Amino acid sequence: MRLESPERGVIQIRWSSNANPNAAAVRSYLSRLRSDAKKAAQPFDSDLDENDGRVHYSYKGELHGFGAMFKAEGDSRSFFLEASGPGRKTAKSLFEKCFTSFGIPAPGLEPWCLLGLDVSLPPAAKLQGKELKAGKTRLEFTAKGAKIVAERWGFAQQLLARQTLAAWLAVAFKLSNATYKESECGVEAFQARFLLPPIALLAKPNVEKNQIEVILVESRSDEWRPEWGWFNS
Repeated sequence: MRLESPERGVIQIRWSSNANPNAAAVRSYLSRLRSDAKKAAQPFDSDLDENDGRVHYSYKGELHGFGAMFKAEGDSRSFFLEASGPGRKTAKSLFEKCFTSFGIPAPGLEPWCLLGLDVSLPPAAKLQGKELKAGKTRLEFTAKGAKIVAERWGFAQQLLARQTLAAWLAVAFKLSNATYKESECGVEAFQARFLLPPIALLAKPNVEKNQIEVILVESRSDEWRPEWGWFNS
């Protein structure tokens, strides 16, 4: 997979289920880059370092590049992650941000990430609709016996400046008769409804991003009770 921006540079991710991280594979890759640079009559220099089962490398040619070959925790595949660009400082910063934030979704879940919303849901949940507004991202899913809504609200500091998260949820999601439970993760809410499936909701404040993330499920089945592991942040 290759992501390219004229301003931010290039991010490349490769993966293999049959290979383990090894310096020989990285040297072979750098050798191909060196050969291409030589054909283009351009200088090329590279560096490689093995540490704790990971192979880190960098190069300087037409572009500056930083990368690593490694295994991610909880996954059997080997990954090749690289960031490159015309400036050394920018390329290195981009790689470090990508490498430190790299992660694998929990087994059995599918990731959904859009405009600040970052969750992983069971694969049975199928996307049915979306709502994209300034300060709010909403994705709606359906599954057999369940309706799932994932939302990202901006301006968390302002929203929670004069009220608790539970009080804000009661108004924002019309949970007038809900029971609430607070934990280190956030707030859990449950509201039974006459003739309608009950509502189970998890809300998680994200101070770093100044936002509130919410997963709401309408279902009569305990199988569809939302879990904190559905949040990726």
